[in-house]
Amino acid sequence: MNQRISPKRSVATTTGLCMDMATALRWPAVKIAVVGGLALVWLAGAPTASAAPACCAVTSIAKSGPVTAQETNGARTFQFQVADTALRRGLRVGSPVYANFDTKQVSLDGKKPCCKILNISTAAKLPVPGTTPAVASSATTQAIPLPLKALQVNPSSVAGGNRVQGTVELVQAPGPNGVTVTLESSNPQLAGVPPRVTITHGVTSAETGPMYKATFPIDTRPVQEAKTVTIKARAGAHTLQANLRIKRPDIKSASFDSPNICDGNNKGTVRYTLTGPAPSGLKVSASVSGEISGSTSETVPTGNSAGSMRMELSRCNKHNPGERCSIHGNARVVNSNFGSNVQIGGGCGHPPD
Repeated sequence: MNQRISPKRSVATTTGLCMDMATALRWPAVKIAVVGGLALVWLAGAPTASAAPACCAVTSIAKSGPVTAQETNGARTFQFQVADTALRRGLRVGSPVYANFDTKQVSLDGKKPCCKILNISTAAKLPVPGTTPAVASSATTQAIPLPLKALQVNPSSVAGGNRVQGTVELVQAPGPNGVTVTLESSNPQLAGVPPRVTITHGVTSAETGPMYKATFPIDTRPVQEAKTVTIKARAGAHTLQANLRIKRPDIKSASFDSPNICDGNNKGTVRYTLTGPAPSGLKVSASVSGEISGSTSETVPTGNSAGSMRMELSRCNKHNPGERCSIHGNARVVNSNFGSNVQIGGGCGHPPD
């Protein structure tokens, strides 16, 4: 005997089946309408994809540096920088992290990428019981390269032939074995740097707090004209660079030794020092004018940073006995558009009648 099912019960049954199907397909909405005792059911919107399970978890959070996370299976450890302050405040050790190692992107909610992976370290695998463990490659035994915070060259402009100091700094404390930073010069012939420097510990001051840095020398050579050299520092995949301007030497100081009497035959002596060793062909000149006139010049021996030269002086024409003629002038590097004029001066007496 056939049973008659009421339209109300039919609608309810159909609704339940459709809701189950929509849930299974992750469809966001189910629309139902009853027309003339018939239930019309359709699915609205589009199915939503569920986020994949988090692959990793936060293991440490630097105060102002990168966040370190590790895969749950321990295979890879990586670091990423969180620029968004609100996102950073919400992070805790153990917070889930979604990482795409192909694109080097990180998401904290499994939907929207927020950050870029700075570096990745592959952990060494444990040996299978009963087998001989494989020798770990250098990539699996090295510590995670920590990103660099700063690279400085001091001074940033110098006369060739002088040594300057470079400083490289990490964003956070290095591990027990330190962090090795590779150094490179764009022109080693003009500015030489050591191949590497290791940062092993930090220094602390009341003004700056802890800083993790190391210094290294940069040796420059004399140049005929100004050159710019780029110094690079690299830790892992992170590279910083700083420019060093190398200039031709200039006059640093000069003095003038006057004779007691200027009779037209006596000479004075100009003594000078340079800001660095002279390159080949560097020329220095000096001149005086006014009551006493004269000029002189010389080519500085290559590599010298100081010298002296004699200057013929005119006659002092004071008429009163005991009066002296004043000497005023300057010394400078010849053909230097940006060089300094260093003043020199003195005085000499009227020759006896």
